[in-house]
Amino acid sequence: MKRSPLLALVLLLVGCSIFEPPQAHRRYVLEAAPVPSASASASASAVARKKEAPLLVFSSSVAAFYDTLQIAYSRTPGTRDYYQFSSLTETPAKALNAMLLSELERSGAFRSVASATSGISGNLLLTTKLEEIFHEASAPPGTARVTLSAQLSDPIGRKLIARRTFTASSDVSSFDAEGAVAGMRAALASAVAEEAAWVVQAAL
Repeated sequence: MKRSPLLALVLLLVGCSIFEPPQAHRRYVLEAAPVPSASASASASAVARKKEAPLLVFSSSVAAFYDTLQIAYSRTPGTRDYYQFSSLTETPAKALNAMLLSELERSGAFRSVASATSGISGNLLLTTKLEEIFHEASAPPGTARVTLSAQLSDPIGRKLIARRTFTASSDVSSFDAEGAVAGMRAALASAVAEEAAWVVQAAL
């Protein structure tokens, strides 16, 4: 029985798809190395008025959609999805915590900066929420966008000291997950630096 040329072509294509190696999954590091910022070069007067009590930093929370190792993007306004075959090595919350603690320590404006779960007591508590972190890809190559909301309070006196939202964006160099994460690093670093500088001013 002879096979038709069309049937032979179909079988060839099916065979290629079966034996084609699957696309490799790539994992990206979100946390970036610290860069010089406004908070890292606190004014002499701010350092001179350094708080005697430590600054306590509560573990950051994250909006549900972004509380994952997956990398979010948006092709049309009001929609979100995740990249396939790409993910992060750690959740955005962990990267944010590490960057924020490092930035606040480098400010030199506090006697010490510690996690709120360290057992240390103090009257300055910083709470941060990552509202969004995604690749705005409606117009290639797109833009990385980050929004943080922060609250500085006095847990002993049960008093709100200040509250603010920070938004940062960074151009993306390539229309893919690698470019998206690189842009997210830059945007997150910018937002964290702005928040740290605000904390220094609000606390002193």
